[in-house]
Amino acid sequence: MARLLAHNPALIDAVTSGDKKMTALHLAACKGHESTLVQLLNHRPGLVDMKSTDDQTALHLAALQGHVKVVAELLALSPQSSDARDHDGRTGLHSAAFAGHEVMVVQLLSHSPGLIDLKTAHDQKTALHIAAFEGHANVVAQLLAFSPQSSDARDRDGRTALHLAAGNGHEIVVARLFSMHPSLVNARTPKSFDESQQTPLHFAARNGHDGVVAQLLALSPQ
Repeated sequence: MARLLAHNPALIDAVTSGDKKMTALHLAACKGHESTLVQLLNHRPGLVDMKSTDDQTALHLAALQGHVKVVAELLALSPQSSDARDHDGRTGLHSAAFAGHEVMVVQLLSHSPGLIDLKTAHDQKTALHIAAFEGHANVVAQLLAFSPQSSDARDRDGRTALHLAAGNGHEIVVARLFSMHPSLVNARTPKSFDESQQTPLHFAARNGHDGVVAQLLALSPQ
């Protein structure tokens, strides 16, 4: 690669065709090729903050795939890259939570604690909302351990992480959220979302998740 770049330095700025428009650095980060990534960054440090068409940086892609060493290299060169947002306002933490990468979540929060409260642009979801929706119980546990009060956060439709976990039938996640914040079992969505102002039990029942229904009834027998 060094010979290619020496022959044609402009190659390092070339982007792929199609929708994403990614640089070689994006691809190396996505695939977890640490040594290749370091070589590219040594040649052009400014690549660390370059975005694809959907505004994703190399860190977004590495976090989504769980490449801890690659993310460490990116953060060392550009500490603020952890705060970068894509076209939907997602950070690398949102990506890691979506994919269920527990170690990555801890790494990013240790570097930038404020990420815990950041919400996506459209749906207004925190990393906890996303992890709960996807059923990643270990990630949920790490997020709650880092910030117990994050369980209070509401998304655009006024739903808590417990609403989302219950609606998708994730029993372990429901148990962990309840243990941290028992009163969430009675949380209702606002009238602006639904006139019926639904609780997590309503979400579970609507989707036929018998296990979660039994769990919530036991937790809140009244």
